[in-house]
Amino acid sequence: EIYTLSLHDALPISGKYVGAGTSTSCTDAPAGKFQDQVAQGTAKSAPAGKYQDQAGQTAAKLAPAGKYQDQVGQTTAKDCPKGKYQDTVGQTACKKTPAGKYVDAVAQAVAKTCPSGTVLAVWSSDGSNDGVADCDACPAGKYLETTGAACKSCPAGKFTDKTGQTSATDAPAGKFVSATGQSAATNCTAFP
Repeated sequence: EIYTLSLHDALPISGKYVGAGTSTSCTDAPAGKFQDQVAQGTAKSAPAGKYQDQAGQTAAKLAPAGKYQDQVGQTTAKDCPKGKYQDTVGQTACKKTPAGKYVDAVAQAVAKTCPSGTVLAVWSSDGSNDGVADCDACPAGKYLETTGAACKSCPAGKFTDKTGQTSATDAPAGKFVSATGQSAATNCTAFP
């Protein structure tokens, strides 16, 4: 939409600008740009972290949570890929998942927690930390009370004989565990 001004008009319209050689009309700032001041000769590009999907606007829009924008002058925000998330608006990049967490869909604002007794290291590359299948059960002899980046070895006197345990088991009566990280207890033997 073009607005025609006479040379006597004193109030130009924001969201529009007057281009070089066209001092008698205002032009809408195109998508990807905006103009928040009056009497300007050019439109401003939406900065990184923001976008503008409509023409004639006075401000750029913040990239919403789950999305980002790393370039200027854009008409859309980009989705965060699987394995990454963004919980803050107006960002230029997505966050890598922390230890014990994964993201199994695009455009997510939060990372999901691995099930108890499983472990998942900090995000390492594209394609990692993008599903619950990436959460590994702690092996026998180790456990993890909640979730995180590393399983704990069972202390002496305790063991786990199954994978994915959230605690270590005390050695039963008549048995002992002398070392850490054991998957079984040893029978006590009588000496003559």
